[in-house]
This record gives sequence, C-alpha cells and structure tokens, in this order.
Amino acid sequence: MERIAKERGPGFLEAVEKVRASVPPEGSYILEVDPYGRGSLTAIALRHAVLPRKPILLQRYVELKGEPAVRPRVTVFVEDDETAPSVLEWTGLVERFDPSALGTRDDSLLGSVDEVHFDPDGRVRVRGWCQGDDAVRCDVAAVLVNGRPAPLSEVTREPRPAVEAALPRVGPCPRAGYRFTLPRGVATGDRVSVEAIFRTVDGRWRIYPEQFARRSR
Repeated sequence: MERIAKERGPGFLEAVEKVRASVPPEGSYILEVDPYGRGSLTAIALRHAVLPRKPILLQRYVELKGEPAVRPRVTVFVEDDETAPSVLEWTGLVERFDPSALGTRDDSLLGSVDEVHFDPDGRVRVRGWCQGDDAVRCDVAAVLVNGRPAPLSEVTREPRPAVEAALPRVGPCPRAGYRFTLPRGVATGDRVSVEAIFRTVDGRWRIYPEQFARRSR
C-alpha cells in the first residue's frame, strides 16, 4: 500500500482512507472515471486499495432499473493519473433534487448565471451572481447538471460592482459574485444544461433558468 501511495502521489492515500472511513467493508461507492482513458491506472489502484468495498461505475449505476441491494455511500471522481481522486460523501448524480428543505420558493430573488462553458480539460465552469435586497446574503445552494444534482466542492465569491451600480436595491456587493468548477465527468455529451439554485440566509430560494454549454471540438 505504501508503494502504491508513493507512486500515485500524496493525495491518493488520503482518498483511500476517506473511502474506508465512509464506506463499510460490505458497502459500495460510485466511481466516476473513463475506464479506458485518463485516470484508469489511478482508478485500478484505488479499487484494489479499498477492497472488499465494491465500485459501481456511474454510467452503469444510472442505467440500473430500481435501486441496488446496497446503496452507495460516496462518489469518487478520478480525473487523470496525475491528480488525486476526489471523494465526496454525496451520490446526487443518481438522485432527484428535492428543494423542500431549502425553505420558501421566491422567484423574485435576484441572481444570474452569466457564463457556463467547458474548459480545455472538459470541466464545466460557471460564473454569475446572487444577492437578496438590502445586501441579504445569498449563496449557491445547489447546482443541477442535466436535471440532476452535481457536487459543489468549492464556490468562490467575488465583488460585483457593476451589479451594485445597476441594481441599488441589492445594496453593497462585495461577495455577490460567484464562480465554481464542476469535476470532469459530471457533464457527459457535447451539450450540457446547468441550473443554479440560490438560497438566502432568511430561507428563500430560487432555481435560475437553465443555461447551456457546448463542448468545443
């Protein structure tokens, strides 16, 4: 195990330990990787390191009719053989989004998805802004990719002075802007739809109309 960890890099062992801690030996996890492309070597090493836990390729899981006997506990994203796997205690790509726990729906809540595009590595990058009136804090609570929840590991906030100037009702905008990048593999196909769900600290939420990105050739 030490030899494999050294070959795969310092983040590999951390990913293995997270899977072991989150998934019981008889359990399973979703594995998102191109089995014949970049990341296949790291995926094989991880599968052996966390045995007897069983991997389920995301594509096959989505194609299942009904639920598996043992529901997966985590999702493992392997982007390539140079990057450590990402382990999220989340299986949203195979679930439907239920906004009932977010609070009260408010379609008047201000916000925008200004930009959705694929970067050169095949990951989807999203940029926009959201904020309630009178500087009420608003966050990106979730994001849907092709209608299903996708992982949000980190959302960067940034100033949006143009929004503050154009919409005085929202107040100062030192953190109204947001940007995030979705892991490669979340978006499949040449065209992807993205919907951002905004939520204010006082419990109001809105799903912004879906925006589309097309993979360049």
